[in-house]
Amino acid sequence: MVLTDIMKVLYTPFIALLPFRWKKHFMVVYGLSSYSNKMQCRYFASVKSQKKRTELLKREMSLEAISFLWAQSEHDVREEIILADVVLNDKQFKMLVDKEETLLIRRYLSKRTPSEAMLQMLLSARMAEPFLFCVEQYGLSARLIGEVFALEKLSGSDMESERSKMFRQQIVGLTQQALNRYAQRQMVRQAHSQEEWQLFLQQQDSLCLAAQKMMNVWQYNVYHAAGFHLSAEAIVWFLSKGDASMWRCILKYEPQSAFNGEAQALINANPQLMSLALSNS
Repeated sequence: MVLTDIMKVLYTPFIALLPFRWKKHFMVVYGLSSYSNKMQCRYFASVKSQKKRTELLKREMSLEAISFLWAQSEHDVREEIILADVVLNDKQFKMLVDKEETLLIRRYLSKRTPSEAMLQMLLSARMAEPFLFCVEQYGLSARLIGEVFALEKLSGSDMESERSKMFRQQIVGLTQQALNRYAQRQMVRQAHSQEEWQLFLQQQDSLCLAAQKMMNVWQYNVYHAAGFHLSAEAIVWFLSKGDASMWRCILKYEPQSAFNGEAQALINANPQLMSLALSNS
């Protein structure tokens, strides 16, 4: 280790004089993080393999170099950084919001839980779709719930855009719906007794698709007993999985009209499912 450090000190001035294609060899030997942010980014740009670029972002480049790359790059490179599962700070996320890069925002939020500052940015920018996605997936703090309700009470100026006005008028109702779906998913995950689950279902008009797909067999039995049915999408999802106990319940409880073409195709393609379906006919 000491000898390596000495060699680096001795050869650094010499390496600096080499053409970049030769410098790349020493960057690999000594590690990219030993070089400047600019040099690391230049090395990254010289790599053509998508797999190798992802490895560089995940394991070899320093966080400072990735931040430098993020600030200097265009859409495609920022997408690579997000797909490499790099955690963004609030400043980096703000760039996406300012540029209205909705697709990249959604991709990041599907992989990482946003900070409260990020949610505030989405709310302030009137970006309803990604904001509501976060509310449904991650919930919302009491402070931001207050911010949402405060928006509805604001009186818009003459210069306010139609989009902003519509956002203010609809955001409270949409947020409440998203929070209800969040609560349903949390309840499916946390329900510990049939009595608790039954009481919760008595207070619901329906269960969202995401919550339906999370149910286990005993929860589905109580769900059916409470008078609810699975959506066609949930039936397809369960039939595509390998849970024979759930298959038996679905084929017993759900009306034939609830099985769409995809569900029927799944039954026809699976001998075990077909046998269960015939025994319930």
